Amino acid sequence: MNAVDDYDTTVLHSAAESGSVDVVSLLLDCGADMNAVDTGGWTVLHIAAESDIGDVVSLLLDHGADMNAANNDGRTVLHSAAQSGSVDVVSLLLDRGADVNAVDDYGQTVLHVAAKSGSVDVVSLLLDRGADMNAADDDGWIALHLAAKCGSVDMISLLLDCGANIDVLDKVSHFCFVELVYYVDELKIIILVNRSNTTR
Repeated sequence: MNAVDDYDTTVLHSAAESGSVDVVSLLLDCGADMNAVDTGGWTVLHIAAESDIGDVVSLLLDHGADMNAANNDGRTVLHSAAQSGSVDVVSLLLDRGADVNAVDDYGQTVLHVAAKSGSVDVVSLLLDRGADMNAADDDGWIALHLAAKCGSVDMISLLLDCGANIDVLDKVSHFCFVELVYYVDELKIIILVNRSNTTR
């Protein structure tokens, strides 16, 4: 039941990744360890969240799975859901009490991960739920830096409209505005910044 492969992956990990709710339910009823971790520190709930399988996530939570467990990089289940770009799973975890401002071992919040994944909808949801848009990771980057790196004008616009700090400096003393112009057309950025300044 709880046998593992060379990566400490259990049958329950595999069932969760495949999205088979019936198999996951059967394994849980038979005593499978829902909080078992693989060599990367990933729990079954991490796997289900990153695989965007809401029914399995909900089932595991109902059985008491630890949604605040962190993998070897300090990433929580909510980080994993944000990585997948799943609005439904992120919303479910937040509704169950997940920490919207959880930080991994590199100082990256869930919002950082969502910005890197390119999901404007997840970023918008996190902001609505109180995510700190100006939280800096270990490199001094805020979500706005990462939105720029993705080249997402919609995400940049959203973050600016919500009050992201364009004057923040990263660890190599680059202003966020410099990163925006580097990754995105300069004229678009100037227009966005000017619009943001006039609407505050």
